[in-house]
Amino acid sequence: MDMPPYVDDLIEAVLATQPNAIVVTQAGNPVSMPWRHSANTILHSWYGGNEAGNAVADVVFGRINPSGKLPMTFPARLEDNPAFLSFGSDNGKVYYSEDVFVGYKWYEKRKIEVAFPFG
Repeated sequence: MDMPPYVDDLIEAVLATQPNAIVVTQAGNPVSMPWRHSANTILHSWYGGNEAGNAVADVVFGRINPSGKLPMTFPARLEDNPAFLSFGSDNGKVYYSEDVFVGYKWYEKRKIEVAFPFG
């Protein structure tokens, strides 16, 4: 979930200089955002294909309203992710220790505060 080295430092430096900067992340899964409380606007753009740049520009410049909802929960910390507890290899077996409490249900059952909730 962590960004590549120094990316968080760069984002924090930009936000310290320009608090109204728009942070755009592009990933296929949740990413850690330790600077999220300093950012006024965060746009997670997923993988939009050939027209992703145009779509992000349309959102940033106000041509369209980004009215979508999150298809998954963004945990506040990597350690809060249910896979963190059982990650690793055990003779090629994968254990889904969260049982039926997958996705947002895991965080609700455990009363874990998240960065951004599902939906």
